[in-house]
Amino acid sequence: TAAAAPASSALTGASSQPSAWSAVEEDLRSRAAYHFPRLNRSIFVRDGMGRFVISDGTRRVTTVEGPGTLAFGFGAGKSTCLHAAARNEPHGTKELVPLMLALLGTEVIGLSDDFGKSAIIVALECQQQDVALLLVDAADAESLQASFLGENLLHLASRMGLTQVARKLLDCENVTLSRAKNAAGQTALHIAVALQAEDLAVMLAENLPVDVLRQADSKGDTCLHTAVRTGRRAVAAKLVERGGAEVVGARNAKGETPLQLAMRLGHEDQALLLVEKMPAEALLLRDQKGDTCLHVAARQQ
Repeated sequence: TAAAAPASSALTGASSQPSAWSAVEEDLRSRAAYHFPRLNRSIFVRDGMGRFVISDGTRRVTTVEGPGTLAFGFGAGKSTCLHAAARNEPHGTKELVPLMLALLGTEVIGLSDDFGKSAIIVALECQQQDVALLLVDAADAESLQASFLGENLLHLASRMGLTQVARKLLDCENVTLSRAKNAAGQTALHIAVALQAEDLAVMLAENLPVDVLRQADSKGDTCLHTAVRTGRRAVAAKLVERGGAEVVGARNAKGETPLQLAMRLGHEDQALLLVEKMPAEALLLRDQKGDTCLHVAARQQ
């Protein structure tokens, strides 16, 4: 049977170490006792080998063998206690994230499980926005460069519609995240617009560098083409406002400007928005079929 151990020796095993618990950490321990009542008001216990573990009383979440050392297979694939917290397994574990970071150090944020996912990526995939915000705020620059299957943290935050996390990532002033493209040539803004996460897409359109708004995906579509295609007028208006003539007059792989696309799809309100901002020479541009905006409009009558 595991015996309770002093919190101050949780990493070193040396009971002679002075207590380093602050009032905040004591509060976290109180909350942990609420979520883990079987632990008799103590988060950390020793197993039969003298190692410290964090447990919910029925199964081990992680084993702490020393500073920065985490070794335990939780579910499918090796993961740290932060991965468990990111999944909110067991329920309520996310309450312990600040305590885990205080004890283990923020370097654990960069550790990957057997699937190559960092705890931030897991939090994003599980839509645990509060945990993701804590981890992003504490992560170093290298940990913020984490990616999975060709998509970085901003791609994933946009895919999951997590506006607060996306804003936090932008606040880190990491321009490379906003300019990066996935395998389909999409920036995070492309993804937000395509998934019709309007509030997130407008926030990104307001804050991303202007050159990112002009980026095209592998089909040649800019974010404005995508906004027109999905009927996102508020996003289209923001892109027109910030992107200027270069965005309004951009052509995709079919040679279509956003205005030609709006007319072909019958999106009259967007067509009216675009025609007001379209340079005169752009109105004469022809698509691959040789049609100008007037040709497309005539066919819709």
